[in-house]
Amino acid sequence: MAFPRALHGALALLLFIAPPLLARVGGDQGAGYDQALLWRIERDGVDPSHLLGTMHSDDPRVLALSPQRDAALQTAQRFVMEVLMDASASAAIQRAMQLPAGKRLPQLLDAAQWQRLSEVLRAYELSAEALAGLRPWAVAVMLSVPPSRGAVLDQYLAERARQRGLAVHGLESAAEQMAVFEGLSNAQQIDYLDDVLALVESGCMANYLERMTERYAAADLAGLVALVERMDGHISDPQLVEDITERLIDQRNMRMAERLQPLLERGGTFAAVGALHLPGAGGLLERLASAGWRLVPIIE
Repeated sequence: MAFPRALHGALALLLFIAPPLLARVGGDQGAGYDQALLWRIERDGVDPSHLLGTMHSDDPRVLALSPQRDAALQTAQRFVMEVLMDASASAAIQRAMQLPAGKRLPQLLDAAQWQRLSEVLRAYELSAEALAGLRPWAVAVMLSVPPSRGAVLDQYLAERARQRGLAVHGLESAAEQMAVFEGLSNAQQIDYLDDVLALVESGCMANYLERMTERYAAADLAGLVALVERMDGHISDPQLVEDITERLIDQRNMRMAERLQPLLERGGTFAAVGALHLPGAGGLLERLASAGWRLVPIIE
């Protein structure tokens, strides 16, 4: 399948999959760690590192770096992000998104759903036919994250780091991220897409994403978590939310915490991962604290 030029930005954004409608923060919220988006990570005998919760958006309000974030990046010795976006990663995304040979999305949707999708995609300057070879989950995720035409915050920070001559590391492979959606039945994917279409058509999705952007610009991690929790009821299959959260948040938190710590041991690391990976029981911050790291919130 040849991917149209207009889809390339969406492909890059999918690499940082944390679609907020399927990203309930894991575990009991009593664990806390929702006071800030930027944290200093310390341990005796090791230079301090920093961990930033990101929003995968290219909105100027998101890209604007506070003096605290800029200072942390300027003094870093290396940069770490969820996954490096390169040709191999792009190919892995495309493979995961595509339906099996001979299958087309109009064959899976009824005529009314296909018509609704066609109308919604016009606002994204995409034709339904251009996406007819994609799995329903891939189209749903594209519609439930902020539209992007440039580098999202994670990529912007990585480029700033490269300009300083820093090595850039990834904590996961694209294939590992895309595996989150493996095993979903066509029926589950279609139900999810149907829910997302309803949110887009009603204007609720645009309002939700705008409120998320406002909360992120205010460095309000607790507010972001509260927004996500209030959106849970918009997905008709609660079990789908639970299953995807386990793979999208919980399992990835465990993997990222394990792979991040050797880089923290070297000191001077600036790590940037999706903000919803930070708080809650089983979140990155709690896992690092349990491993003996001191966590200092930096209020911006």
